[in-house]
Amino acid sequence: MLWELFLTFFKIGFMSFGGGYAMIPVIQHETAAHHWLYRRAIHEFCCLGRNGTGPDCNEHCYINWL
Repeated sequence: MLWELFLTFFKIGFMSFGGGYAMIPVIQHETAAHHWLYRRAIHEFCCLGRNGTGPDCNEHCYINWL
């Protein structure tokens, strides 16, 4: 599972252009396709990350917390 997770996020990071906001739909699609997270959960994490203080990468902390 870790290898599949690594390859998925490596592909997203390597092939995506436009920064974090451009990657969110791709991350949402890939995690839903692999059944790691539901689309609704990612939407909620993005909302939590954007409402908090600090950079937008806070949403990744919420996802990693799971």
